[in-house]
This record gives sequence, C-alpha cells and structure tokens, in this order.
Amino acid sequence: EALLPGGGHGAAPPARRPRRQWGVPGDGLETEETAAASNRDLMSQQQQVLQQQDAQLDVLATSVRRQKHIATAIGGELDEQSVIIDTLHDHVDDTNVRVRKANEHVAKVDKKSSTRVLWGIICCLLITLVGLSVAALW
Repeated sequence: EALLPGGGHGAAPPARRPRRQWGVPGDGLETEETAAASNRDLMSQQQQVLQQQDAQLDVLATSVRRQKHIATAIGGELDEQSVIIDTLHDHVDDTNVRVRKANEHVAKVDKKSSTRVLWGIICCLLITLVGLSVAALW
C-alpha cells in the first residue's frame, strides 16, 4: 500500500509536477499556454515559429545582399575617384614646377631690367656723347 499513490488510503493523488521546457532559461517550467497543449500542438507551434524565423532571416539575407552590392559599388567608385585624384595631383605638381620656373625667369628679367641699369647705360651714353661733341669742337 505504501507504494500506491496516496498511500492506498483513498487519499487524493499527488499534484502533477509541471513538465520542463527544453531550452528555456530560468526555472524551465511550462507556461499555462503550453501546459494544456499536446506534444503535436507544441510541435506545430514550434514549426510555425521556425517558419517565421526563416522568413525573417530571408528578409535579413536580402538586405545584407543589397548592402553588399551597394558597398561593392561604393568601393568601385572610390577606386575610380582615387585614380582621378592621383592624376590631378600629378598635373598640379607639373603645373607647380612650370609656375616656379616661370617665376624664376620673371625674376631674372626683372633683375636685368632694373632702372639702375638703364640709368647707368644712359649716363655712359651721355658721357660718350659729350666726349664726342667736345672732340669734334677741337
């Protein structure tokens, strides 16, 4: 009798212990929603959850593929812009060298054409002219 539920004395059977859920954090006891469901119902609910998750993953995968395509296009554009910038940099360097040479040439011309040199030439010519005039008069 001691082995029978309730001690075999006509007492009420012991309360049924709630079943545990697999993979649920915490104490893992079933909820009221799942306690009354059969295994088949639980499997059906699980399949629906998995299908919803698969659909959400498909949407996420599509988004990731789109972002990959955009990133690849941006990368190609950056490569093209880099080539353009390098070419422009080379042209700017060449132009800078030519401008520097032109400035040096202008400085030489400016130095040669200073007014002091011109006044010196004028004075020499004037002295020569006066000398020739005096010599012609003698």
